Amino acid sequence: MQDRTGVELYLVEGQKVKVLEVHESGMLKVTDQFSEIFIQRDQVKEVKNYG
Repeated sequence: MQDRTGVELYLVEGQKVKVLEVHESGMLKVTDQFSEIFIQRDQVKEVKNYG
């Protein structure tokens, strides 16, 4: 997470989340293994996980 605006109650800055769905509107459905939420694509930094 880079920008927690609107999701302060659910995620902390720097927290890693897994993207479940990518919507054309620019919204991402993400999970932190406890809950699923929708956030804007520009609020996250892409980190690829190889392995």
